[in-house]
Amino acid sequence: MFRTQGFNTSATLPAVNGSPAYPAGGFFSSGSSNATASQITNDFLNYVQEEMVSVVTGAGLSLAASSYNQMWLAIERAVGAHITTISTAGTTTLTADNAGLVIINATAGNITVALPSVVSPLPLRFRFIRTDSSTNVVNFTTSNTLVSLSYGTVLSPYLVLGSPVDIIGDGVSHWIWQANGANSVLSADGYEKIPDQASASGYRIRQWGTGTITITTAATYTKLTVTYPVAFPSAVLNIRATQGGTGIGVTQPKNSDGSNCIVLEGLVINNPTLTTFDVWGFDSTDLGKQDFQWEAIGY
Repeated sequence: MFRTQGFNTSATLPAVNGSPAYPAGGFFSSGSSNATASQITNDFLNYVQEEMVSVVTGAGLSLAASSYNQMWLAIERAVGAHITTISTAGTTTLTADNAGLVIINATAGNITVALPSVVSPLPLRFRFIRTDSSTNVVNFTTSNTLVSLSYGTVLSPYLVLGSPVDIIGDGVSHWIWQANGANSVLSADGYEKIPDQASASGYRIRQWGTGTITITTAATYTKLTVTYPVAFPSAVLNIRATQGGTGIGVTQPKNSDGSNCIVLEGLVINNPTLTTFDVWGFDSTDLGKQDFQWEAIGY
């Protein structure tokens, strides 16, 4: 939009013409047989024009004579109503006009989101949602500073399926973000994702679970392959397993199925991958079952 450019316009905003002694109300009338229609004054037209100009410039936009949707763009910025989709691997640079919902699918490869300058007359708001479950990484870059609201530290966001991230600018120097989805699964076999800038994915993962080794041949190792609740994107750092009956026993520890624990002579972790690891159990004399609990950490 642009201010009027017609004949006989003023280079500056004229002073308001006081408060003429006209009837109270201020509504337009088409007139009647005894009165003319309402007069449209320059004061009124300037009121309307400057109200619209204030919306546009207040959102940080410059008036453009060739643009006919600047009020809508300004409202989109103010309320974060724009929708952007990103699915191409590489770097996508956002502008203030992208403020709103950003839907990301990283199936094609790693994606870097470059945030716009946080300097703005109004706080810019973005909500990022990821729709894929691939191990590809979504990173964020900015010339300003990213601060985690949850951890109160300078920290980059991590974006995973099922965990939307809200990022709001303070208008000066900081982007403040918070993850709003489930970054953990709290069950017998579960995990939690913990922000960590040292990790390429932006987080490290702690996982846990239970299992049962069944010994059918004495003095022979028996193998059980365990699958993590969620795959590690890059590496496994440590895995531990401990024998323990998860059932209820009175005179002897019980397994989860009610069978007696045999208490293995050996329990060994082997062959960890990003998705599984092996547990080997050994007993020289006893046959039967033994529950165990495990914990793994990686990123």
